[in-house]
Amino acid sequence: ESQANFTASTVSISTTSGSIKLTQAKVSKAKLKSTSGSITLEGLVSQAFDISSTSGSIGMELEAAPSDNSRISATSGSIFMGVPGDADFGLWVETTSGSFTNALVRQRIGSHVDYQGQINKGGATIKINTTSGNVSIDSNNGSSANISNKKSSSDSDLELPVVSFDDSIF
Repeated sequence: ESQANFTASTVSISTTSGSIKLTQAKVSKAKLKSTSGSITLEGLVSQAFDISSTSGSIGMELEAAPSDNSRISATSGSIFMGVPGDADFGLWVETTSGSFTNALVRQRIGSHVDYQGQINKGGATIKINTTSGNVSIDSNNGSSANISNKKSSSDSDLELPVVSFDDSIF
């Protein structure tokens, strides 16, 4: 494992069988692609990102929503994205057999997801799609979010708490 500290306008990393991990990132644009390894990105991508993995999971902890349209894509890996709950962005999530949990607004949808909405005041769209992985989005700063212009093609759209401490385990 190698480690380096640098500042860059654009970062582009591609790997066939290794994992990619960027922490404390401060970049304008990021393009990360992995065939069979996981991808982790933590920090600030101010303009746009394009993150894709064929069979690895993708985990992102963003300090802010990007200013331009961005994409996260996986074939068989799960996707997690943490963003500030008060961030403004558009969201479009598509899955074939994976579920979608939007803890920002306390929603969960089963498989065959086609979900679009504006988080808080809206903004550039983050498009997330996966074939067989699950997608989860959560607040990483403790703030909750609002959603407007929600469109979902799933009949199993439930507004329920992601974690409930009131329910008995047994």
